[in-house]
Amino acid sequence: MKLLILAHKFPYASSEVFLEREIRVLAQHFEEILVVPTSPLTTSQKPLYEIPDNARVELGVSQFIHERVTQGGILRKNLDTFTAQALLLNVFRLGVQNTRLILGVLGDGLLIREALLKCVDLESFKTGYAFWSDSLALGLGLLKRTHSQLHVVARSHRFDLYSEGKNVPSLPFQKECMNLLDRIHPCSKEGEQYLHKKFPEVARKISVRYLGTLSSSRLSPHSPDGILRLVSCSHLIPRKRTHLILEALKSVTRKVEWTHFGDGPEMQTLQVSCKQLPPQIRAHFFGNIQNEDLLKYYETHPVDLFVNASESEGVPVSIMEAMSKGIPCIGTDVGGMREIVNSENGYLMPAEFSAQELAEIVQNHPLGSNEYQEAALRTQRTYFDAEKNYANFARELKSLEI
Repeated sequence: MKLLILAHKFPYASSEVFLEREIRVLAQHFEEILVVPTSPLTTSQKPLYEIPDNARVELGVSQFIHERVTQGGILRKNLDTFTAQALLLNVFRLGVQNTRLILGVLGDGLLIREALLKCVDLESFKTGYAFWSDSLALGLGLLKRTHSQLHVVARSHRFDLYSEGKNVPSLPFQKECMNLLDRIHPCSKEGEQYLHKKFPEVARKISVRYLGTLSSSRLSPHSPDGILRLVSCSHLIPRKRTHLILEALKSVTRKVEWTHFGDGPEMQTLQVSCKQLPPQIRAHFFGNIQNEDLLKYYETHPVDLFVNASESEGVPVSIMEAMSKGIPCIGTDVGGMREIVNSENGYLMPAEFSAQELAEIVQNHPLGSNEYQEAALRTQRTYFDAEKNYANFARELKSLEI
């Protein structure tokens, strides 16, 4: 059995690092996997991740899309009755003011379909899997209309799931994707419930499939010197609300070392603001780091708490990774966060928490707590074990071909 996987830039960009773990497990269940990055790549880009021996990367689709974009006329050459009607329905649903957004998503979906037709021997595949429910899923869904042997599946994460906060009543062509795809798998129960409510007519197709991280016997050691060591890991953008971590630490009186991994446009502002921290609080910004190096850091350095202050999430893999090393976590009650963080393995703060609420948690968290450590491990190993979750997902994908 062969599996076709559509991604944005995997294995050439770190934005899809989680697919690297998944593909290792999927490769144990399929004879051959074809990974298709669809976003344009530069000639200087090199793969960031190794893929299994029975998987290969098809670069022709990305190259074809890059060349076709420069030629123009994508909609004019690819619109048929179905897509033309879908276009009009989306303009009606989302409003004329969002026409440019609608045309962009449709154009990308049509281009992905065209590129796959030109560059991939589709007759040799029975299952196609899109890692995102955006234009990748739309392209696969449109392809299924002419290749009925294909069973098409997509994951949904966050930006490709929720329209709230984007000033649109619905994501472009989300309804069409729901109808065209055979299975849609949100990465949280909250996402599953959201789609069930929004698209009850296809609820039978929609079911949660958690991502995961590798379980480990190598745990992060407890701090031995009375200093609480706090770690955060995220892109430094407003949505992540990293500035509130800094604000909280200003009122903490115990000794704390805060280490942040990740870069972004707010890096310089945060580094300057750290000069306002009291002397017992030390902050370190390490920028971007390879995933394997982050996990090694957890194993070789004491980490007492991990914090995610984001205003919007699915079920964060960063928290799964921390818990796999026995680190209790602080999260906000947004998206699927309550599916992983609770009072046994950490602290679930209100969605609109105050800096003072976070400060009190940091101030009062007990060092060396085996109870928190064991609960964190239990949560990750029970619900977010990569080997188990991805093996089950692989068996489900294979069952579609029977």
